[in-house]
Amino acid sequence: MSGPLLAEDGVARTGQLYIVEAEDEHDARRFIDEDPFTVAGVFASITVHRFWAKFLNGAREAV
Repeated sequence: MSGPLLAEDGVARTGQLYIVEAEDEHDARRFIDEDPFTVAGVFASITVHRFWAKFLNGAREAV
């Protein structure tokens, strides 16, 4: 899943959010490194965070 991050005006783009399933940070970065926006040099910086999906397809995931 991905989409633009927007400024308070709801129009101006301030970044991009990607949620990807990856084995580790290396695989996540490889995904981003191959993205056309990354290849074109659009992003000034890239930050990777681990994410734990608590709800998936409308159902609460087991802890």
